[in-house]
Amino acid sequence: MKTLLVFFRALLVPAFTSSEYLTQAQMAPGWKTWYAYLGYLLLTAMVIFAVTRFFWLQSSFRKENALNQAKLDFFTNISHEIRTHLSLIIGPLEKASQQAKEGKNVDHYLGYARSNSDRLMLLVNELLDFRKIQSGSERLQVQEYDVVKVIQNVIAAFEHSAIERDIQTSLLCPDEPVMLWFDLGQMQKVFYNLISNAYKFSPEGGKVTVRIAEFSNEVLFTIEDNGKGISEEHLRNLFTYYYQADSEKPGYGLGLALSKSIVEQHRGYLTAESRLATKFSHGSTTLAIRMLRENRHFAPDQIAVKSNEYFGSIPGATQAVPVSDDPFPEKQANTMLIIEDNDQLRVFIKELFRHEFNTLEGENGLQGLELANEHLPDVILSDVMMPGMNGLELCSRLKNNIATSHIPIVLLTARTQNKQIVEGLASGADDYLVKPFDPRILELKVANLIRLRNELKEFYRESVTSDQHTANSIAQDVNDAFIDKLRALLIENISDPKFGVNELAFKVGMSVSALYRKLKLLTGMTVNDFTKAIRLSEAKKLLESGVYNVGEVATIIGFEDSRHFSKEFAKAFGKKPNEIKKQS
Repeated sequence: MKTLLVFFRALLVPAFTSSEYLTQAQMAPGWKTWYAYLGYLLLTAMVIFAVTRFFWLQSSFRKENALNQAKLDFFTNISHEIRTHLSLIIGPLEKASQQAKEGKNVDHYLGYARSNSDRLMLLVNELLDFRKIQSGSERLQVQEYDVVKVIQNVIAAFEHSAIERDIQTSLLCPDEPVMLWFDLGQMQKVFYNLISNAYKFSPEGGKVTVRIAEFSNEVLFTIEDNGKGISEEHLRNLFTYYYQADSEKPGYGLGLALSKSIVEQHRGYLTAESRLATKFSHGSTTLAIRMLRENRHFAPDQIAVKSNEYFGSIPGATQAVPVSDDPFPEKQANTMLIIEDNDQLRVFIKELFRHEFNTLEGENGLQGLELANEHLPDVILSDVMMPGMNGLELCSRLKNNIATSHIPIVLLTARTQNKQIVEGLASGADDYLVKPFDPRILELKVANLIRLRNELKEFYRESVTSDQHTANSIAQDVNDAFIDKLRALLIENISDPKFGVNELAFKVGMSVSALYRKLKLLTGMTVNDFTKAIRLSEAKKLLESGVYNVGEVATIIGFEDSRHFSKEFAKAFGKKPNEIKKQS
């Protein structure tokens, strides 16, 4: 053992080391010995290993959390989508049942129900396809088809939508048939998904270009849109399950990943490239499929017996039910703002209230916020899960803005847990309705909110003329505070005849038009009428005090002509100012 120790020491010391040096080395302190240095080396290696493993575990944990969150978002979106389609099945069927009893035509409502039944079936089939591919149980049955005809059929399914949004569609392909071996049902889903994405991400007035090119042993398909483009980071994850490149666009994060899996089952390739939009040019995104022309790469049991060429219904190709023009051209006094990202549900709700309301429509929270601030509607119906800005944030912003705080808001949502309902009501919503909903319940909820708003309007009107502060009779809220603030500002400047609408609007931080609309909706009075009512109410108090004569009171409250004051006072209280003065 001693000999072995000497041997290792010799290895650690240069060959030319003298015996004197060795003697000194033997007498070195313990922390300078060779085995101390070996310990330092091992300790350093352990620290490096521990730190590296820590960061690796942390990265793995983050990735796992991100995947779990993506799955949670996926199932939340699926739940929302199912409930939305159920709303557009149950709701129209309820209305059809009512109108059938009255002998009215119900085809319009049945069309909604059928259309959304088809969409729901498409969603279920997509989930089943996803499960089959994940488990490896999906088997191809390929035949030879003219792929040009298949793609023409898919593009035709989007014709109505393209016309509505003024999107130009181009199909660039050979004049002759392009024959290719594939599973028709599976590749229809792929072409539908890719072309659907191109339309979804194209702006209004945009362009979608589909190209088919033949080569010696393969066929190339490209689908290009001129939307805003996709960043490099999103592009890398574009074909990952549950991933959505743009959270502002509806989807489940399945379509592109499912399409890639199907193309790869055909021994093909699906790739994407994109260019982001700039101030000077549109962006673009191109999805490309390469597939082999022959059938030698398919197993014998994947080649189906040749049958008559058949192009079935394109998945998801059911077009929106066209809505007839409003048969009641006379617009109603009340205005409703409908904020919903599902086009059919938005149109159905509009149809539901077309006799009672002049309707405005927003596709997302940001549009809804802009429309609400611009038009100050009488009531707002809003979805919760929307791109851009969700319904909870929208509701909170509107309720905390003095210009829009008075507007009743009903949230329509697929979120059913008590915690989520509490969140909705806590954001300021006046009511909450879970999808799928009964149209009659929605109608009654809206009617009750309008009735309550009219009662409050009457209360505010009476409080102005009776000098009854709002907080004394009902719970103080932002609208009560608004009325009291207007009253205080007018009383503070009551002697100034030039203090009018412009000055009042400036003091409360609103535009003249916004102040006019809000006050009209809250009290039923114009700003001038409200101002006059406050001035005359103060005049009545001054006359009843017995301290001032009629002329002095007229001057104090900002009337330059005492005769005009007497006329307006008599109109408001049914008595002349002198009669009030005598009674005091």
